[in-house]
Amino acid sequence: MWFRLWRLAEFIVTSDTYSAAFDAILWTAQQHNDNQEQAMSENQLISLYEKLRDTVGNDEISEQQKYLMDKVEYHIHNQEEPDPDEPGIIDILEMLITELEADHPKATLVVKKLLDTLSGMGI
Repeated sequence: MWFRLWRLAEFIVTSDTYSAAFDAILWTAQQHNDNQEQAMSENQLISLYEKLRDTVGNDEISEQQKYLMDKVEYHIHNQEEPDPDEPGIIDILEMLITELEADHPKATLVVKKLLDTLSGMGI
């Protein structure tokens, strides 16, 4: 697909009358790429969250840890909704790292990957 778009773009660039069409093609290609990256990032977040749940298990965590993990789940699965007044996802993940680091070092690494993924998404 990209090759065909590039070839079309080369043709359009040589013709001044079609520069608006060229801009539209580039914009469409960028939007397609952005949508794919967003979907990949969202899938990564969900996958990392599931890995976090599997790593700590529900039986081995305190009430505070469970509360924080529930908040993370809410933020990940409800990304389109506005953040509630409570702490944002970054603050919650940082609190979760503090809570998990002593008893669950592997889970702490997963939470740090969640933070890195969110950072890569510009959050």
